[in-house]
Amino acid sequence: MITDYMLALACAIFAILTLRLQIPHRAVPIWFLAFLTGSIAALLGGTFHGFKLYLTAGGRGKGIWDFTMILIGASAAFMIAGALVSSLGRGDLESVKWIRRGLIVSAAGFVIQKVGWDLHQHFNHNDLYHVIQIVGFWCLYEGVCRLE
Repeated sequence: MITDYMLALACAIFAILTLRLQIPHRAVPIWFLAFLTGSIAALLGGTFHGFKLYLTAGGRGKGIWDFTMILIGASAAFMIAGALVSSLGRGDLESVKWIRRGLIVSAAGFVIQKVGWDLHQHFNHNDLYHVIQIVGFWCLYEGVCRLE
């Protein structure tokens, strides 16, 4: 649960910082939406995991989890759209190098989560994924900062 909230906080910070950028690139609003939806998804995911017993007893758990999944999909879609609009085909740009790193780190985290690689009984594959995803979002944010 704590790593969900760490991811939510990191994404919220990246969203706010993205809003404050003075870059007129058309991909910036898309990246803002990627960070924002990622933040809300992580916040709801952490709430679902942390309070699952209370939420499922009241019948609200499924709705929260379903909305979390929708937001994760939306964040991924915004990341893909942001990458495409950010001229991903121009590998010589510094921004593109950072965005590619972010996408690769995110994909690696996803694989680790799906494989179920647990480091410790109190730090499972989901926790590891969240920490890796924070690094992935940081790389994406660094790419956004370098857009021309």
